[in-house]
Amino acid sequence: MIGGVLVVLLGVFVLHATLPGFETIVAITATVGFWTLLGFLGQRIERHGPDAPLFEAVVREGGTVVAVECADDCEIAKRVLGETGAYDVRDETPRPL
Repeated sequence: MIGGVLVVLLGVFVLHATLPGFETIVAITATVGFWTLLGFLGQRIERHGPDAPLFEAVVREGGTVVAVECADDCEIAKRVLGETGAYDVRDETPRPL
């Protein structure tokens, strides 16, 4: 909502945009409503991985999450992570939707 108000104020005071009477009210209402709708939708659309709650819990407890992208053989990455003290190594290979 603040974004919509700022856009309207920018147009009126900086760009000196003016509209006659009733159209001004409609334009301001439409702009503020549009930005409010975008903000509302942006907060509601979320996509999480299958282990998102686990990752969130680890980070909240002060742990570290490390992501490694492997080209062909992920066994080497698992072994290296295990040797460095990782206590849980997961295969998060993306699956088709």
